[in-house]
Formats: sequence, C-alpha cells, structure tokens
Amino acid sequence: MIKKFVEVPFTFTLQEVLRGHQTGLSNEELGMLMRSKHVPVWHHRAELRATGDPYHEHCLAVAEIVRRIDGGIIEQVAASLHDEWERPDGEAVKKIKKEMRIFFPKRVFFLVAALTKPKNEDQYFRQLYRANCKDSWVLIIKMADRLHNLRTIRGFGIKRRRQYLEETLGIFLETCLRGREWVFGHDSKLLEIYDGLIKQIQVNAKSELAKIKRKL
Repeated sequence: MIKKFVEVPFTFTLQEVLRGHQTGLSNEELGMLMRSKHVPVWHHRAELRATGDPYHEHCLAVAEIVRRIDGGIIEQVAASLHDEWERPDGEAVKKIKKEMRIFFPKRVFFLVAALTKPKNEDQYFRQLYRANCKDSWVLIIKMADRLHNLRTIRGFGIKRRRQYLEETLGIFLETCLRGREWVFGHDSKLLEIYDGLIKQIQVNAKSELAKIKRKL
C-alpha cells in the first residue's frame, strides 16, 4: 500500500533535509537538494498564500509529499521548484531559468517547464499529458501539488473553491487517469503511486465539495 500522506512542519534546516531516508546522499545530491529548497524560500520570502501562510511552505510541502512516495532527488528538486516560472516579471523568469541551467540537471528543467502554466491556460492539461508521455513524474508532481492545494483550500472563496474542486474531479483527474494508462503494464511502482494519489485527491475533493453544497 502507498504511504499515507500527512501534514508535516517545514523548517529550512540541514536536519530536516537529512531526516529519514535522506541520509546517505552524495555531496552533489545534498547540495542540489538544499539549493532547491533555498530558491522558493528566498524568491517567495515576501509572499503569502490566500490562506495567510508563507508561500514557500507550499513549495516545500509538495516536495515533502514527493519524498514520502519515494521520489528521488531529481523529483524532489523539481517539486520544490514547480512554481518558480509562474511570475509576471519576465526578466525575473529569464534569470531564474539561467540559474537553473547552471545548477540543476536537464531533467529538472524539463519537469519544471512541463509544470508551468502556458500563457493560454486552456492548453495546460494537454501540455501536462504530452510531457507526461516522456516522463511519468510530471503528473505525479502535479498530483502532489493538487493534493496540498486541496488540503489548504480554506483560503479560497466559496465560488473559487467550488470551481477548483469541480475542475479537480473533472478535467484534472481525467488527465491523471490518461497518464495512468501510460504507465499501466510498464512500471508497477509508478502505478501504485498514481493509484494512491488519485484516490486521495478524489476523497479530499469530494469531501470539500460536499461541505460547500451543505452551506448553499
């Protein structure tokens, strides 16, 4: 059975990074992991989410979910950085991309690019699916992102919350199920991860939607 995802505190310290199976990392892996956690802490230092929580906590939370489902260092790094290109300041994005090309492997760059919403957001789910056909961790990281958003959805207004939940139970899960078909019969471990995430997202989204309907 896939590990249960639980809420954990996020502290940017070496002790936190080395906790659990993080021990035994090479100096290169440890440096990359630490750097990936520093980037959102620094870049989002003055930003708050709609919940009132520091924005960087979301980035680190997604990376922690990925770690708990046995994602490797590359997957955890990409999860920490998944929101870094979604900024209104084009010059800032160019600078971040330049730094990422220097400090992180090409696969991290690919994963973050795939997870970044295009200007035409209507194409986003198609982009996710196409990228996922090349790397099945694209949708896994996106599901970890969506799962954490569902757990912190209290910051949305009722209307926005309902739209988000209906999208989750609709096109989002449809895309994930299509991605699941891609790994079916090829990788039993990935299939287990997909099934665990899909189930938890469904349960959380349905529960939150039921709460809203009771209020209406």
